[in-house]
Amino acid sequence: MQAGFDIRFAFRTLRRRRAYAALAVGTLALGIGAATTIYGVVDGVLLRPLPFAESHRLIAVYRTYPHWREQEALQARWDRNWFSYPGFREWQERQTAFDAVAVWAGSDRTLTGFDAAEQVSVVRASSSLLQVLGSRTAVGRFFLPGEDRPPTGRVAVISHEMWQTRFGASPGVIGRTLRLDDTPYEIVGVLPAGLDLGARGRPAPIWIPAGGDPSDARAGSTNFFAIGRLRAGVTIERATDETARLVAESAPPNPVGARLAPWQSEITRTARRPLLLLLGASAVLLLLACVNVATLMLGEASGRVDEFATRAALGAGRARVTRQVITESLVIAALAVAAGALLAWLATSALIASAPANVPRLTDVRLDTRVLGVACGVAALTAILFGLVPASSLMSASPARLLGSGPGRTTRRHDSWTLRMLVASQVSLSCLLLVGAALLARSLQKLGAVDPGFPTERLVVIGLGTTGGRIAASEEALTRFYADAAERIAAIPGVERAAVGSAIPFTGGGSSSTFTVEGYTFPGGADGVEARRSHVLPGFLETFGLRLLAGRGITPQDRAGSPLVAVVNETMARRFWPAESAIGKRIGYGDDRLTVVGVVSDVKHSSLGDSTRVTVYLPAEQQPTRYLMILARARLDAGALTPLVRREIAPLDPAVPVTQVEEMSALVARSFASERFRATLLGAFAVIAALLSAVGMYGVTARAVARQRREIGIRMALGSTAAGVIALFVQRAGLAVSLGAAVGLVAAAGLSGFLAPYLFATTPTDPMLYAGSAALLVATALLAAWLPARRASRTNPASVLRDG
Repeated sequence: MQAGFDIRFAFRTLRRRRAYAALAVGTLALGIGAATTIYGVVDGVLLRPLPFAESHRLIAVYRTYPHWREQEALQARWDRNWFSYPGFREWQERQTAFDAVAVWAGSDRTLTGFDAAEQVSVVRASSSLLQVLGSRTAVGRFFLPGEDRPPTGRVAVISHEMWQTRFGASPGVIGRTLRLDDTPYEIVGVLPAGLDLGARGRPAPIWIPAGGDPSDARAGSTNFFAIGRLRAGVTIERATDETARLVAESAPPNPVGARLAPWQSEITRTARRPLLLLLGASAVLLLLACVNVATLMLGEASGRVDEFATRAALGAGRARVTRQVITESLVIAALAVAAGALLAWLATSALIASAPANVPRLTDVRLDTRVLGVACGVAALTAILFGLVPASSLMSASPARLLGSGPGRTTRRHDSWTLRMLVASQVSLSCLLLVGAALLARSLQKLGAVDPGFPTERLVVIGLGTTGGRIAASEEALTRFYADAAERIAAIPGVERAAVGSAIPFTGGGSSSTFTVEGYTFPGGADGVEARRSHVLPGFLETFGLRLLAGRGITPQDRAGSPLVAVVNETMARRFWPAESAIGKRIGYGDDRLTVVGVVSDVKHSSLGDSTRVTVYLPAEQQPTRYLMILARARLDAGALTPLVRREIAPLDPAVPVTQVEEMSALVARSFASERFRATLLGAFAVIAALLSAVGMYGVTARAVARQRREIGIRMALGSTAAGVIALFVQRAGLAVSLGAAVGLVAAAGLSGFLAPYLFATTPTDPMLYAGSAALLVATALLAAWLPARRASRTNPASVLRDG
């Protein structure tokens, strides 16, 4: 009964002080909403177990090549190499550390037999994969052991999603036929719902047995990701030792080892540190919101001394008054939880929609009871903490002081000091976030200003699904098809030119090979230099917009049967022939010897922050490849160009789908989407933090002005000027703000190492950014203090003294 009365009284009290209540609830709701949103993402991506039985026993297995650490182009992936299919089979037969092991590889195939030909993602998997995952098919069966050994059976299983959308969830799907690259596959099973190996929310629709591709039989074709279910009682260290020994024995004389890691940590590896960084920032924002509300509560309590004195005179004990103050705090917290949960729900949806596509497990992110439970716990703890701040102020005063004359005189000095320290804390926390946001913003600005090495305006990338059919019968036939397609696309009105090439920057594709250089001895006994290679047809370099620095480009004369040539980039020419012309020099590619006929400018490939690698451009008619695309310079945007491209490709082969028509500028922008996402989110936190600090400073100064209204009147009656009154309050605010900014700058410098991995061409302790952030924050806080001080300076001394 007493608790119910306290709650009803708290609501009546807060209704009378609507502005204060709205500000307190809104401030805390912002902090709870931000922290709950980010925690929900961290929980879904990093903490929640994978949706497989005993997922902690699922281990990713890699081959390692220690000697790659000495080569610049290979050192980043020396310990994350996949298996060849023959290598996997040998390891599978000899290993004892796992209950079962499996591999899979992804590829694109052309699916026909439905409305139109389309390119689909296909998984080539060993028959043991579902056993390793601890899953089973929803309908039918998975691959039998003999079906994943060359020559494989032409069978397939389909995803649950494809079963529902393409086959109406019919049980009769078993036995039906799919055509992939003009090859029939009998459907033998349907996978369970949501089985997503890539954890990107895009399950591959079709799975076929591994071993069917001709490349699968080659020991050097390391295309298969390996995973194992660790045997009970076996440690990951023992499994690593055994696997390292087995792979080393199968690959003499090359030094090969193994690295094992929990599969979940590997899936989320690239997202872990950025998400923890954002979680820390949201925790700082929540702490700032709590401090802000504590400041509001203390200021509000100091203005209610008359009310508390009256209660004390009527017999209310100190504990009773304290309980009522804490009840009001809990009511505010409850309202803030409700508002914060709504904000978190809205923010989570917006965050998922705007997050970069490379963040894994976003489909697992949801605002469930676990996340809301954490939010409620945080709010309850916050309520107790910021409710005790004003309560402790009241409890420290004697009844006689509470009943003394004059509002606020009992605890003015104590409250003033506490309020200033709380304001300083707000400023220091805000400064920490503001410096971090400024560093990321400067880094993003510098990254966006990097020249990719070619003009991106009016450049469109066109991809075709040419994995099957007659055009894929040979690499030569495929090259001719692309040449014809580029010619037809170039004739489209609005298209200036079109050309064909592979490994086009910012498309996610690329390949590299070892090249030798005639007359050059590589250090450390290396066989050659690992160079990125691009197979191009005549006109590609010009369409791409590369600058020709020496010699010539690829011409129609560079066809099969003519002398083998290559064009190299500026980095390769400068590295191997720094003091002479690269034209006429010879390089080796496999068994071929190529003559360098041209040097072109460098380009960025995967990211604007990439270091430039050695690159070799090869005539596609002399060195055919299957991985070609089309570049077009067009005055049309991608949306307008897409139907026109489809119209031109259909007469060449109606079974060839157009898989991509995208502007290069969009691809380049997408390459630093993660950096933009982090900077935007942290920037939003920093702006909110600065506003909360300003609100806190405004509230503290306004409360001080209200308490000292009589004192101000006396000062002005005795000759004090308006400027003097303003200076009095701004100076007091300036001391607290300066102290907070100084502490915040020291904290930011100490924590700058956490941001260093995410900065591009930006020093994590840049003094100008630190000074600018602090100056902006101090100016904002002082402006917030100046506004109520300016109103105080307009006080009429006569009216104040008359009102007494």
